[in-house]
Amino acid sequence: MDAKVFRIIAALGTALMLCVPTALLLPIAQATVATKAAVSVLDPQDMLTDQDEALLATETEKLGLPESVQTVTYVVFRTNDENLNDTVEREIRASKPELIADNNDAWSPGALIIAYGAEPRQNGAYCGDDLCTQFRLFEGRHLDRTLEAMRPALKKGNITVGLLEGARYAADADAIAADQVQDEKDAENGKWLLYGFLGFVGIGTVAAGAATMRSVKRTRQRRTQQAVDDQKFVLQHYGEIAHRLDQIDIRANSLTSDLANDELREQWQEVRDRFVKLHETVDQFTVPTYRNAASYAEARTTVEHLRQAEKNIDSLWDMEHGDEQRRRRELVRLYDDIVRAQAKVHSMHVRNRLHEVEERITALKDNTAAPDFMDQYVGIIHDYGLALELVREQELRKVKTTYHAPKLYEPDYRIGTGYGSYIPFAVVYTQYNSAVSAAAAQRASSSSSYSANTSFSSGFSGGGGSGSF
Repeated sequence: MDAKVFRIIAALGTALMLCVPTALLLPIAQATVATKAAVSVLDPQDMLTDQDEALLATETEKLGLPESVQTVTYVVFRTNDENLNDTVEREIRASKPELIADNNDAWSPGALIIAYGAEPRQNGAYCGDDLCTQFRLFEGRHLDRTLEAMRPALKKGNITVGLLEGARYAADADAIAADQVQDEKDAENGKWLLYGFLGFVGIGTVAAGAATMRSVKRTRQRRTQQAVDDQKFVLQHYGEIAHRLDQIDIRANSLTSDLANDELREQWQEVRDRFVKLHETVDQFTVPTYRNAASYAEARTTVEHLRQAEKNIDSLWDMEHGDEQRRRRELVRLYDDIVRAQAKVHSMHVRNRLHEVEERITALKDNTAAPDFMDQYVGIIHDYGLALELVREQELRKVKTTYHAPKLYEPDYRIGTGYGSYIPFAVVYTQYNSAVSAAAAQRASSSSSYSANTSFSSGFSGGGGSGSF
């Protein structure tokens, strides 16, 4: 957020120091001529038909977008992260890196990006700094209203219409002006303290600007230090992992139990390929600064993911090859999880289902050398997953949410996760509580507060944001 805040302050500060009346700050009316912007569609999971994509291209030309819009990119996902911003950034970097600015910390000038994620359902609008300034889309009312404009069509399954409505409303001069007027009214309630009263414009701007600059400086220092730490971590562990990568790969592809299903193998291939590509990044390491902090954070995440995947592959390998200590350890973890689940269950039927699985775990702990140990363990995982489905359906009902199984390379992964419907109860309950808290926060927020999420886990500072609906 630091880079975005700085750019917003810079834009506001220039206008305010010149003592320009706020009425004159309204966007200049835009001519409704056909845009010459290049239109593209990123649909990695094939949600749209060829006709849908063709419609997006032809209808975008009719929106009358201003000439400052150089590219319009529609991004659609069948499944996405809890934070759609992260999914969009990752897809753009992979498929259209030219939409990332030269400083690697913002969207390219002239870029307008409209996104939709189906599971969990979210939508987003993003833009280069120039457009976000012109369209007032860094954050605030117009960003929220742009997302709201998309949702009626998206709720009905009309994805193309929803995307087009997002692009239209984002650049609509009348809507921008109306939303700005309302923003200025909110200033009376302390929403935009930077404006102040016209008579104190100079003092207010200087004071607010100085405070903001100090905050920006501290944030940049923290990000630079984090980049230094991330580089050190990568250099410390990259070489040793690269040296044994082939060995890990052989072991991963030698797993034979049913728990080593296609999904697990795909997850291993994903993290392995990311690590292989990291070679180019490591070779190009320079002095860490706040500007390249995102790339160092991404590199560290890849190394951490590979290390975690190796740990879990080794655990499953050990279990398959008769390591009784490892088998007992995983059974204890499974037992602890099911006991925790029973403590949260009120339904006797569900509790009995869980208790039956618990008894099988207890019996298997006393027979870790059994020739059919892995078959029994797989059966327990399958049946525990079915029992946990009942827990989710009958016990965790305050909010409706989608539960995501941790992947092989994530810290919360447990042996068997993702097999059938099994997600450890500890993971389910954490995700459920997060959803409950988010719903409560949403209800508690006032109608005038801004709801769009403008943060990126990587530290990326591109303008725009997303929201759930």
